[in-house]
Amino acid sequence: MRFANLIVIVLITSMPMNAPLAGEADDAAKYIPASELESRGAKRIADSEEVRKLMSEKKISLGYSNGRTTWTNEPDGKLSGRGRSYSTNAKGFSIVGTWRIGDNANYCVDIDSVSFNTKWCRVLYRLGNDLYLIGAGAAKKGEGQAQLIAFE
Repeated sequence: MRFANLIVIVLITSMPMNAPLAGEADDAAKYIPASELESRGAKRIADSEEVRKLMSEKKISLGYSNGRTTWTNEPDGKLSGRGRSYSTNAKGFSIVGTWRIGDNANYCVDIDSVSFNTKWCRVLYRLGNDLYLIGAGAAKKGEGQAQLIAFE
């Protein structure tokens, strides 16, 4: 009997601490090192009207290591949606905010929620049929990670 308990303990403690919960996608696979964007054939979308057309009236979903945020960009510049933390808030939370096309055709959001507030602008890249976001400074330096945008 002691041997069976020992096996169970070993199996439990050998599981990865950051394993996704059942039914959740592995969002870590949705990132590409910035240094690899252009070598893989990604092209920066530098036209403001093209960025506006790609992002307006779209439901966007971004995954993170600890959750997912999904929102809809309205034509008037408002956004609204839901977020979910895999570890602390299984029911999710509402988000509201604004979106716009900033300097140099950057896609910008200002999001408010009970769980977090964030304001950022990102460069948009196309790689095949996929679109990626990356901070403007990181894109120039070839640092950081480009994040895949999921459209729902």
